[in-house]
Amino acid sequence: MEDLKRGMILTGRVANLTSFGAFVDCGVGRDGLIHNSKMGPSGSRIGLGDIVEVTVENVDLSKRHLSLRLNSLRSRLDPQVLTSSPFKETKKLPLPTKKKEKSALPTIIILD
Repeated sequence: MEDLKRGMILTGRVANLTSFGAFVDCGVGRDGLIHNSKMGPSGSRIGLGDIVEVTVENVDLSKRHLSLRLNSLRSRLDPQVLTSSPFKETKKLPLPTKKKEKSALPTIIILD
């Protein structure tokens, strides 16, 4: 957050919605807030997971607050968004596979 300056343009994903605004993960270590008053006409359409372009309005390092203004919105349902990410691509490791164990037949107990 120390490298952020007022007026910088960032891209991020909406991480949380509240009655007073939207929190955006821009990959800077702390989610920034777009207050309702800083959303403009696009704000009514904003949804969880949407990709947004924002401008840094204020950085308060002592409180670790990041204030943002909404510039543009790309819906999470946009086909272009579904196949791309604004974040750096990381290598995906295969999930470990569990060895199949031979299972014994179930024991059946008959009570008279």
